[in-house]
Amino acid sequence: ISKVLLFKIETLAKNRTGVGFTFIDNEGNEKLLIESQIVAELLQYFRDLAQVMIGEAISISELKAFLYDNDIICEN
Repeated sequence: ISKVLLFKIETLAKNRTGVGFTFIDNEGNEKLLIESQIVAELLQYFRDLAQVMIGEAISISELKAFLYDNDIICEN
């Protein structure tokens, strides 16, 4: 992700004006979130999720070796 896009997500997260929503956090405290903060949190969540998926990716050769070792395919 580019530095510009990261900056935009951070800017959304820091915004304190706009449509607000009240919610109760895990400790029972009432909190106010601005819609741009919610969007920033969701964007960051999906970015983190994509990073995990990329981090857990394996190479084709590793996959083929696993399949071969477990008699799932016959060719290596």
